[in-house]
Amino acid sequence: MTLRVALGIGLLVLAAGCAATGDVDEGNTTEGPIAGPSTMWVGANVSKPDNKVGSWLADSDKFGPWRIRRSFNPGLPDHISRSAAAKDAENNVISFLSVKPPTIDGVAKGKYDEEIRSLAASFPTDHTTYLTMYHEPENDMDGPTFVKLFKHFYEVAKGANSHIQIGYVAMSYQWRPGSDSTKNQDDWWPGEGSTDFLGVDDYNEATKSKRSNAGNDPQFQRWYNWAKTKGKPLAVVEFGRLENPDDPGARATDLLATETYLREKGFFMFLYWDAIGTKNVDWRLSSGPTGDAMRSIASRGQTGW
Repeated sequence: MTLRVALGIGLLVLAAGCAATGDVDEGNTTEGPIAGPSTMWVGANVSKPDNKVGSWLADSDKFGPWRIRRSFNPGLPDHISRSAAAKDAENNVISFLSVKPPTIDGVAKGKYDEEIRSLAASFPTDHTTYLTMYHEPENDMDGPTFVKLFKHFYEVAKGANSHIQIGYVAMSYQWRPGSDSTKNQDDWWPGEGSTDFLGVDDYNEATKSKRSNAGNDPQFQRWYNWAKTKGKPLAVVEFGRLENPDDPGARATDLLATETYLREKGFFMFLYWDAIGTKNVDWRLSSGPTGDAMRSIASRGQTGW
């Protein structure tokens, strides 16, 4: 019995009209990201009880339906079948994979070209998939270093498979007002021909005061005010907010306000971090108002491939 049968059969007959594998919903098919109020993909990363597709499908059944699964490889697999996204397509899930080649300078020097080319070529070509390299690079290097290696990665990967959408994914914390790492913002711009979209990971650990949504978060806003000038589709590919123990509706409010803001601004993707983060911070979704809010957001998400 496949994972799709065991855990995800409900995903294939969504009330929203999601197409089953091989049955493309022509009205929603995209060759690349499309921004607009009715075309925002909704999805998540899941780590409970593990980070496999089965756990993602189980949480999608509770909080979705979701369409895009964010997954991660700490290294550089040479084929999707040997990556964290290996089981996505057979379970009717759209892949968004993050990889981190072993060394930073090795990418720009072409050391991993064979692996990059092989991995990209192994991605599906019958529907859009998403790929990034060194997400949140502001933690690990300066802008010029990142741009040099990302341009090379993009050229090699897109040359092997033009169907993949490859984007630079920033970390909003490092785009906060006064951040030294992004003082010169355009140091991080790969260029018009070297990224298909711009994404960002955004978190706020506040439980009571100083809560935020995307529309009023200073660090998110500083990134957005830069990114919106670049003419690329925009995505939130990790988003995390915590429960207020004294107000069960607080996180739901944050999520719904963020969805409204992202749709107003034309973002094409909103992925929640339904996982344990660094320092064991628990961002996972819960029942009650939070669950209701996420199900509501998912019901308005884009369907099909």
